[in-house]
Amino acid sequence: MSAQTSGGFNARIIAAVIIAGIVGFIGYWALTAFAPELGSGRDGAAHGLSSSAAGYSGVIALLKEVGEPVSIVRNAEAGAPKSGNTRFGGLLVLTPDPRTSPDAIVERLERVDGPVLIILPKHRVFPDILHRGWASRAGLVEAPESILKISNWGLDPKTDTRSFSGVNRMVSLWDEAPFRLVMNDEDLRSVSGKGVTPLLQIEGQTVLAELAGRKDLFVLADPDFVNNRALRDPAQATSAIALLRGIAGPGEPIAFDVVLNGYGANSNSLLRLAFVPPFLGLTLCLIIAALLALWQGFVRFGPPWREGRNVAFGKAGLVANSARLIVQARRITNFASRYGAMVRESAARRLHAPPGLTGTALDQWLDRFADRRGQRFSTLLARLETAGNPVEIVQCAAALGQWRKDVLRESD
Repeated sequence: MSAQTSGGFNARIIAAVIIAGIVGFIGYWALTAFAPELGSGRDGAAHGLSSSAAGYSGVIALLKEVGEPVSIVRNAEAGAPKSGNTRFGGLLVLTPDPRTSPDAIVERLERVDGPVLIILPKHRVFPDILHRGWASRAGLVEAPESILKISNWGLDPKTDTRSFSGVNRMVSLWDEAPFRLVMNDEDLRSVSGKGVTPLLQIEGQTVLAELAGRKDLFVLADPDFVNNRALRDPAQATSAIALLRGIAGPGEPIAFDVVLNGYGANSNSLLRLAFVPPFLGLTLCLIIAALLALWQGFVRFGPPWREGRNVAFGKAGLVANSARLIVQARRITNFASRYGAMVRESAARRLHAPPGLTGTALDQWLDRFADRRGQRFSTLLARLETAGNPVEIVQCAAALGQWRKDVLRESD
């Protein structure tokens, strides 16, 4: 039985594997650079992308449903002051977690020109391993006010947790129309202390306050007023919408920030800069150069180079090796007269010169024979013996060698 055998490698398969590897490599680093702003946010934490009880995706969806302008901010530059001190144009809601540092909040606030609401964390949660996007509670956050201890602003807030059977009352913010505030959680969290100006109080406990150090900076002590957990009851959901609308003002847009939660674009990332203008052009040039170098490795420009022997076979190899030794020893000038004597002796023997002729007399007898160019032996020998550098010696020796070949009818 015979079978048709093929080579061990298929050029198309190898090319496909290489192309897939290159695309995968570039895609991996691109996704790594943009991973924060591409994340779904279904980690169960308390931010605008989370659908867990501690998150705020529900109230965002509800605001959209009732026609309120609401969005999620992933860009750290969003809200930055522009020429003419342009305002952000609405309320920016920050939802830091207990691990957020005060410096991170200050840095975020420096990029925003407009009212900001900070919702303090309350529940310690961790992702539910059985249900993606869900969260399990592990108690209350012990010191949520620590993220507001900004030393250069002179803030020294304190939080307190009190037991309530429920909140259900008419309240008002500023001179706006009153609305009903509802919350059924038994553990109501409040805030007080230095630099905290109460705006909304429940039985003497401040749940909404304004912070000193920056204009239009508010803090909501209890997130259960507006998070997804608040949407379990229609009255409480209506209360959450009214509270956010009361803080933002009539007709003003509301934006939930997720940059502090790790889901925003980081403009300081060197890896991300490689994939955005103006450095994107340089990245594309490097990729094209790498592809051209790879293509050059597959395309042969001429016959394959093979390593030769150190000592070649035959008379030609022997002569070449001898010549290399002479050049390396720098003894070319010493061989000029010897080469001339060798040619004289060989020519006299082959041309049957009269016995007893030597020296000048033999040279004059050899001058009877000329090469194809009419050169005479004595003239060529004189040029060889008077040559002053290796280049001239080699040229004169070659001319004398050509005379020998022409006169003696020798081949190469």
